[in-house]
Amino acid sequence: MAVLPSTAPYPAYENVIAQRFKTIISVHDEGNEQRRAKWDFPRYDVTLNYSGLDSSQMQILWNFYTARKGAYEAFYYYAGKAEGISYAWTSVYVATGDGTSTSIPFCGISPTTVGISIYKNASILSTTTWAMTSTDGVNGEDTLTLKFTPTTGDVITASFSGYLKCRVRFKEDNMSRSLFEYRLYRSGLELLGLGPTT
Repeated sequence: MAVLPSTAPYPAYENVIAQRFKTIISVHDEGNEQRRAKWDFPRYDVTLNYSGLDSSQMQILWNFYTARKGAYEAFYYYAGKAEGISYAWTSVYVATGDGTSTSIPFCGISPTTVGISIYKNASILSTTTWAMTSTDGVNGEDTLTLKFTPTTGDVITASFSGYLKCRVRFKEDNMSRSLFEYRLYRSGLELLGLGPTT
């Protein structure tokens, strides 16, 4: 899957990363609420702003938008990489066990393995049961290697400091080049966070 180009300058500090949840809320006659979470993990919406691009850099981003066919094709954006700042992320979804895979693309890039916690079904795993390979994944993410085979349905999550790999798409499906440029400089170009497989 494509990654937001790094050959153009990274977006200006600071970009907005918003967690989005999906909750069904039923309000009863007495005013009490019943709430049910539809998603186990949030989606991460991103708003990009650029302070200045020359014409060739703008062309790179415009070509990237065109190649994604507007809102059609998903891609990755690494939160925090633009600023070079390692943010702390807690209980981030990594993968669901399939009964065979032990080498798993990680949910981001961590400059160090110090402070990383890996969980299976919300229970922390010993550091002797896993290993991390830096930026070894297909999309430049770290690779998590488990020293056991997760059972089908096991949910692997992580808490770490680094750059979160956000699976996103362009929110707008129809934009002229002038509107595209305006959004980059003024109001921000919105990326809609997606689930792991949509």
